Amino acid sequence: MFDFKDKIILITGAASGIGRSSAESLANKGAIIIANYHNRASDANNLLYKLKNKNQQSCIEQADVSNYKEVSGLLQKVNNTYGRLDGLVNCSGIVEFQSLGSFEILNIDQQIKVNLLGTIYVTKESISLLRKSNCPSVVNISSLATKIGQADISPYAASKGGVVSFSKSCAVEFAPHIRFNIISPGIIDTGIELNNLNFDQIENNRKKLMDRIPLKRRGKYQDVVNLIEFLLSEKSSYITGQDIFIDGGWSIS
Repeated sequence: MFDFKDKIILITGAASGIGRSSAESLANKGAIIIANYHNRASDANNLLYKLKNKNQQSCIEQADVSNYKEVSGLLQKVNNTYGRLDGLVNCSGIVEFQSLGSFEILNIDQQIKVNLLGTIYVTKESISLLRKSNCPSVVNISSLATKIGQADISPYAASKGGVVSFSKSCAVEFAPHIRFNIISPGIIDTGIELNNLNFDQIENNRKKLMDRIPLKRRGKYQDVVNLIEFLLSEKSSYITGQDIFIDGGWSIS
């Protein structure tokens, strides 16, 4: 088991999904969590209750990562309260599914701003705090969509492709002190994509998906969290600039 006792870790997009699962798991291993959220206050407060049960120094912080002024304010609070960061996990992200011609410009802009600019803004403002750690690590969440062409998500794929390029450049720029790695998940089992489908549709979609995944199952949040924890830990101290696909083998099939 990894030991993150008293490690200070900022996680964006922590109110739900991979971000939330990471926050809870790292807190269970002793980390002091700064859980960022945007507009899911109820979920964030529920998370805070769980985090405080593990370490009273953990907190939640509201900020829109696509707004540089809010990001700057967030990291100023982190500096004033904690004085350093040992780890950063950029999980904030949004995706919309429709053909490119049908997208409103506002929807395209929002995906680029949250997914790509949000990652850049938070990372930029975190560098000085990460430099104060003995073994800092940054994990940025990208997507299988950067490897495999998929219809109806081109703005999302473009934004996540930018995250990969940005992270690799940072890995070179800030070596040897700060490590940067990318995780690109495939299909993670949330159940959201099954809404409003009847039984036959669900079974048909499941079969099509399983035919493309060699391991014949969807990923689980914990599959991704396990890799995040490894990349944040000193056990991965010789790994940087890597884009690791966690997709059940889809990207090689």
